[in-house]
Amino acid sequence: MDKDNSSSNNKRQRTSFYANKTILAPMVRVGALPMRLLALRFGADLVYTEEIIDFKLLGARRFVNEELGTVDYIDASGAVFFRTCEEEKDRVVLQVCFVLPVLLLLSLALLLSYDSFSNIQSRSELIARNGRSERQRL
Repeated sequence: MDKDNSSSNNKRQRTSFYANKTILAPMVRVGALPMRLLALRFGADLVYTEEIIDFKLLGARRFVNEELGTVDYIDASGAVFFRTCEEEKDRVVLQVCFVLPVLLLLSLALLLSYDSFSNIQSRSELIARNGRSERQRL
């Protein structure tokens, strides 16, 4: 398969992933598990997590919370910064903000070794802060 054809197929797959779907779009401070579950129960096909910084994922401790039926990611201070459960499996889009691509890859390798997500969206911290890519800034 030539490169142009492969690129076209990948674009079609990404587009069809979102086609004809009801989605709880990413919103600041409203993407926690209770809201995501509520949206799914009221008909959303996909839900987004709040944006998670790669450093938090790297330093996280994964805890299976049998009492709640969740998987919790806990930071160094003991606070739960991300929680997921079986009900949203394969219907949650994980958003990760990164500074260095290598940190993104390390944090995702850690996370994906345990849990599955329907999609992962990432963006550079430079884009998050400045609204433009590093290349555009130069």
